[in-house]
Amino acid sequence: MVRSLILTQHLLIRLGEREIPIAWVERVALAPAWKEPDPHDRNVTRAFGRIQEAEGKVLRVAYVDRADGRHVFSAHFDAKETRRRRSCA
Repeated sequence: MVRSLILTQHLLIRLGEREIPIAWVERVALAPAWKEPDPHDRNVTRAFGRIQEAEGKVLRVAYVDRADGRHVFSAHFDAKETRRRRSCA
């Protein structure tokens, strides 16, 4: 169980630039539709979730679980996963 979400300053800046609400990031970080390990860093988890409010695009959230909580440091819409998931639907 996740004790808390910790959003990095870098993430907050990027969310503002990308116009992605924090609530969407929290939703995916806490209850992803699916997740996978980052291929470049085994400590990082990539969580994915479809955001209906954003025309069904897939949001990818990257985080590291630590003793003090889940540190979320990246979030963006993943065009490749959005296309792949739409073709499977």
